[in-house]
Amino acid sequence: MRNRTSSTNPVEGKRSLSRKYLVPLLLLLLGLACHAAFRIIGAEIAPDGRLVEPFPLLPIGYLLYALSIIASLIIRIRSS
Repeated sequence: MRNRTSSTNPVEGKRSLSRKYLVPLLLLLLGLACHAAFRIIGAEIAPDGRLVEPFPLLPIGYLLYALSIIASLIIRIRSS
């Protein structure tokens, strides 16, 4: 069986490295998008005194960060 890490073509190795971390990178970008959306949407006080804000975006963003870290660690452990 051929070892995936030993490649004679350096371009092929770089391509596989970027594809390998595509899911963690996507999760990280989605987490950043959640926090950016929270900041862009903002918060306001309703006429009856309630705070109106897109609060669920914050924990979803943190969850996506955590999943990104976990996925990166799993990929790193499996490739070593």
